[in-house]
This record gives sequence, structure tokens and C-alpha cells, in this order.
Amino acid sequence: MAFALTVPLLAIAARRNPEWSLDVFVSRQVVLYSATLMGVVPPESTEWMVPGLLAQKITTLIKGLPKEYRKKLVPVAGAVAVIMAEMPRGKSSLPAALSRFIFDRFGIDIPAAAWPLKELPDYLRMRISLAGPKGEELLSGRDPAVLRQNLSRAVDADFFETVNSGYEKKGIKRWDFGDLPDAMEFIDKNKTVWVFYPGLEKKGDEEGSVSLRLFASRDKAMASHPQGVAALYGVYLSKELKFLKKILKIPPELKPAADYFGGLKKLESRLYGSVLGDAFRRNIHTAKDFRDHARTMLPQMLAIGQEKLDAALTVLDAYYSTRRILFNLEQAHRRNSAVLVFLEGLRQELFRLVPENFLDLYANDKLIQIVRYVRTISIRAQKGLADLAKDQKRAVELNVYQEKLEALLISLSPATSAEKRRAVEELFWLLEEYKISLFAQELKTLMPVSKKRLDAKIREIERLA
Repeated sequence: MAFALTVPLLAIAARRNPEWSLDVFVSRQVVLYSATLMGVVPPESTEWMVPGLLAQKITTLIKGLPKEYRKKLVPVAGAVAVIMAEMPRGKSSLPAALSRFIFDRFGIDIPAAAWPLKELPDYLRMRISLAGPKGEELLSGRDPAVLRQNLSRAVDADFFETVNSGYEKKGIKRWDFGDLPDAMEFIDKNKTVWVFYPGLEKKGDEEGSVSLRLFASRDKAMASHPQGVAALYGVYLSKELKFLKKILKIPPELKPAADYFGGLKKLESRLYGSVLGDAFRRNIHTAKDFRDHARTMLPQMLAIGQEKLDAALTVLDAYYSTRRILFNLEQAHRRNSAVLVFLEGLRQELFRLVPENFLDLYANDKLIQIVRYVRTISIRAQKGLADLAKDQKRAVELNVYQEKLEALLISLSPATSAEKRRAVEELFWLLEEYKISLFAQELKTLMPVSKKRLDAKIREIERLA
């Protein structure tokens, strides 16, 4: 199905300014005249409504809070006056902004999920409408999630494939295709204007080259293009990077450890790809920037590669050592089912901490810390066998936070803010330090860590949306 594009001020502002907010508009309805524009309007912007109704909306939200929070914000009119006068606007979702400001200003801790956005009356919720070429309404709703719906059914697949097949270029080995715009517009036979996004793509079956193609959404383009840029650098600079491959070698004595990750050759290939990604995975759109970045990074590649190799080798050594300790303890206690269950739990924790793609998962500074966390597992195993009851008592304390982290990870969605994602990741690392404080105090934590600090971090995350 095609959609006519009459680009309103709304869409222009959203496409040009990622910080754009709906506060500049006076209407309580947003009408988009193209499915392809829906991905460029920040859903959180619709929560702020228009200036004239914001105070009433905040008042209604406060009155709809659970009593335990609501009673702390009376008189409501006074709280709303302070919020309207002092709270920064439009930098995040409305619930997250309210929770952060109220905590900082009044010391009241309200989770972002407590705000009853879905219970607001319709006149306080922005109506979003997707219109067709003749002005007919094709999709509408008052939930900002409508902007995140999968609209593949709405995109004219035949037209997209026709345009992409004419645009796509395979077998690219150098930046010889000119500068790339952020977006491109195409007109179909019905004079419908479509917005597609150019980007590079690396496919597994295209060794030694990349492809240039169009993507139907900005998100898909952004997921593919930086990876394609890194792959293109690998081809374009293949001669210059030969020296890098020569130093990225796993010593023979670590072959048993490498076998757990697919063997020496596979691990060395992953190592090279990881170094390439660290240096060259960039959202570059011009030939000049491509050449300039190459000139900047080439003199640094030996140092970057050596740093990654050193970090990887320490992880491999610690991982193999811990695997051997767990195996030997299992053999020594193979008739003790309680011990075997305990050790199997630690083995699974080791697998989760150092998966097969650990080189892509962790930056160098985190790889260094992974070694400490792996050693914590081996120390815990040995101490635990000396006093299993003591270990299990501490494990009960830990599991409370482990379960909370798991719940937070499950709750993440495409609508979750980048700020909340970062905060959840910070909680992950804080928990690893907490394990050191519980089971391997001799390794020392990087910072003070306690149940109080973990609780505070979880409450901070809950204030985000």
C-alpha cells in the first residue's frame, strides 16, 4: 500500500533534529502522511503534549499515582507549580523526567512505571494518525507505541525491491560510490514519495567485499551500516593490515583454552574482527571521512591489536584455569550430589560470563575486569567446598539482586531509553563487584559495593523509562 507524502513541519523538524519536541505545536493531533516518516518521530515527544495542557496533564498524573506516592506530593497544585517552573522539558520521556525531577527536588522516589499514562483521558493524550494518499486514515491511536509498530505490511514491497535493485551495488572493495545522504526520496507511479535509507551491508557469503543497498527503515540502516564500514576498511586496507594479523596469534600453550571457543583459527579470526570493529565500526557517510579515519587509525593499529590480544589472553588463561579447577573438584566429589549441583551452577555462571562471542561483547577495559570475575568463580568454588552452608547463605543475598537484574533485562524493549539500558548494564557490573565482596574479598572491589548501593541503583533504574 502506498502513502502520499505531504511533508508537514512536524516531520521536517523530527528528521532534522533528534532533540525535537512536540512542545512547538498547538494541535492535539499528529498526522503523518507517509509510513516511512513514523520511524523518525520520537514517541516520547508525544507524551509532552502542548504547553497549555502540560500542567493539567501532570496534575492528572500525580492524582492517579498510587497512594503511597500521591500523599507525598500534596498540595498537588504546589508540586505542579514547582515542576512547571523548574523541570527541564523534552529531553526524555515524561514519566522519566517527572521521576528524576521529583526525586532530585523533593526526595520522593517514584518509579517511572508508576505514572498512569494509559489511564489519562483522551484529551490529554496526543492522537497519532497515519493518512493515505487521499487523506484517508489508515492507522491511528493515542499510545506512542503506534510509532514503533512494524509497518512492513504498509510499505510497497514491490516498489522497494524495484528501487533497491536499481540502487544496490555489490562487490564493493573501496569507497568509490560517492557520499551517502542520510535518506533518499523516491516517487512511485502514483506520485507517492517514499523515504529510504542507504547503507553498507556485509553478508557472510560476500568475502572480500561489501554491498551498498537501501533499507526501508533508519533503524535497520543504522544496525547494518557501521558494520559494513568496518568490513570495507578490512578489504580496502588489507595490505596495510597484514602486520596486524601476524601479531594476533594465540600461543600454542593456550590451545586447550582456545578449543572451548572453536579452536585457534576461529578464535584468531574473531580477534581480528573484533580489533577491526573497535577501530573502524563508524557511521561514516563521506569518502573524505572514510579516508581521513583510515589515515588516523592506521598508525595506531599495532597498539590497538596488541592491547586487545593481551586482554584476550588473560581472559583465556583465567577461563581455562577455572574450568580445570571446577573439573578437578567435580571429580574429587563425584559422589556428593549437593557439591555437584553447586559446581554446575558455577560452571553455568562461567559460561554466561565468557560466552563464545566474548571478544565482541566486551571492550578492552571490561575484558581486564572479566579476569577478576572469572577468578572469583574459582575462589568461590574452593571456599564453598570448605563451608557450603556459608556460601549458600550468601548466595541467597545475591540471588535477590540477580533475579532483579534478570527482570530488568526481560523488561527492556525497543521503547526503552538508551539511558535506562546503560543503567541496567552498570547494574550488571556492580553485581559482579558485589560477588567479589561476598566470595573473593582478597581480590578487592573497584569501588565500595553493598546492598544499600545496589538498592539505590535499582531505584534509579526504576525511575527511568
